Amino acid sequence: MSGKRRSVVQSWGHRPPERPSPRRLPVAAALLASIVVLAGCGGPTIVTVEGTVVDQLQDPVPNATVLVDGHTTSTAADGTFSVANIQPPYDVAVSAPGALIVQDFQGLTGASPTLVDPGAQSLHHASIAGALGTDPFQSNEAGIALPTGASPAYGAAMVSNGAGPAFGPATVTFGGASNRSTTLYGLRALVDSSGIPTSFTGFGTLQVDLHDGDTLTGLTIPMAAVGNGTVSGHLDAPSGYSLTSQVFVLLVGGTSTGGIVGVPLAHATPTGTFSGQPVPVASEIRYGVAGRATDATGNVAMGWGGLASQPGASVAFELPSAATPTAPPDHATNVTSSTTFRWTALPNGIYIVRLTPTQSGTGPAIDIMTRNTSLTLPDLSAIGAAIPAGTAYTLTVLGAGPLASVDEAAGVHGLWNIELAFEVAFAGSGQPLLGPTTPGWLTASTSTTFTTAP
Repeated sequence: MSGKRRSVVQSWGHRPPERPSPRRLPVAAALLASIVVLAGCGGPTIVTVEGTVVDQLQDPVPNATVLVDGHTTSTAADGTFSVANIQPPYDVAVSAPGALIVQDFQGLTGASPTLVDPGAQSLHHASIAGALGTDPFQSNEAGIALPTGASPAYGAAMVSNGAGPAFGPATVTFGGASNRSTTLYGLRALVDSSGIPTSFTGFGTLQVDLHDGDTLTGLTIPMAAVGNGTVSGHLDAPSGYSLTSQVFVLLVGGTSTGGIVGVPLAHATPTGTFSGQPVPVASEIRYGVAGRATDATGNVAMGWGGLASQPGASVAFELPSAATPTAPPDHATNVTSSTTFRWTALPNGIYIVRLTPTQSGTGPAIDIMTRNTSLTLPDLSAIGAAIPAGTAYTLTVLGAGPLASVDEAAGVHGLWNIELAFEVAFAGSGQPLLGPTTPGWLTASTSTTFTTAP
């Protein structure tokens, strides 16, 4: 997650720009651990952690360096590793080959935590083209063909006003296995001059098998009439914050295997209230809202949720205030491993303390994930990530939730999926996320700086 977000939302009826390679698909390392109790009654629990490092798209990451409570190892070709004699709670740092940021996870306790490290990723691609039914589009009719599946991916085919029923070719980028069975959803809508849907005219599905490198054509999705309704609701900014953007979200196919797409809000107010939002009525579709708010100092809160499944329902979501640094003071000097860093608390959230060298290349960039609201600088010298003396760093505190633990935040349905789902629904790429999709919120503080002791 970065401190800046593009707030443009791809409108229905306008062909989106081609999506570039993901600017940052954070690598998720799933520590699929089995716990072996070695201590007797009354003594500390000693465990063997046997894990597998995978990326965000669920592919194994080989040759990643792993540091578990001072014990260093690396992942095998299949992403597996094993470290014995560990007493929970324990800390784990992971650095994948080519990674931009070293990730340090503090306070892991469960049998299957996840470790996230931006870096290597294995992506597959397939091209899709076909038609949303057989009836020609009206001049003010637009549509989308949206694949869904059990692992995250990017890609969909948007159809501009009057250009249908043909869609594509469009590239679907996905991870996990090099082949996947997917449900291809089709949705058609009449839109106004601003690209806001006024009514939905068709909905259908088609089962498709995608293989890496495929070029699939002639994918005609049978379309049937779809019911129409409206929902109302509100997106609440925290006290002292102002909403800078808001968007309506359609979740198609469910949170475990579905996809999301952002739709411009109808009749929205600057305070986040909206009414009469047109929605398609189908058992496979749910409705939510996403937004972004900032305060006068540049702290940012963003997220999506408030899911409802019936027209007439109220869709509501509340953004929290950002966690903000309180110590050491901005421009602190002589910072050492005994200096305590502190920040304000979030409700039911976890924190990522991001340390970035002010001048690129002068030291490692480190993300520290924790449930605590304070920490000292970790010693990661064993994996070549020691923070150098006399070096200026920028500190940003990121928050995410609702997440009860670092273990929960680690999974493919955790922190990084909240981030990806928000970005693709809201950042203006025009490319929906293909499941799983996790509602939640993200915050980013304004940055402070510090310099380590000479």
